[in-house]
Amino acid sequence: YSLYLLHMLCYVFLAQFIPLNSIANVVTFLLLSAFLSYLLAKLSFTFVEYPTIQWGKQIVKSKSQMKSALN
Repeated sequence: YSLYLLHMLCYVFLAQFIPLNSIANVVTFLLLSAFLSYLLAKLSFTFVEYPTIQWGKQIVKSKSQMKSALN
């Protein structure tokens, strides 16, 4: 999901530095944008999404333990 969210930011960022006036520049742009998008998505997943998923699982687990303790 983060790849979907971040790829356009990478396009916009790289378009400021790489003019798309030749085939070589377009290929370079596409390769760099793919690499940068993947890198940012991986970092986002590692440091934001995965810890948040784990935190959510802990919340659900603690709520279910509280329910079972009350019954």
